[in-house]
Amino acid sequence: MADMNKSILLIIGGGIAAYKSLELIRLLKGKGIGVTAVMTKA
Repeated sequence: MADMNKSILLIIGGGIAAYKSLELIRLLKGKGIGVTAVMTKA
């Protein structure tokens, strides 16, 4: 199954999670997976 039709909603809290999420987004986008990131108020 091709990853081209897949997308992920990534909900990001604060602190180190926000920093580490950038690497995850890069990896997913590199595989052709759509990523929408949303920050919480934290």
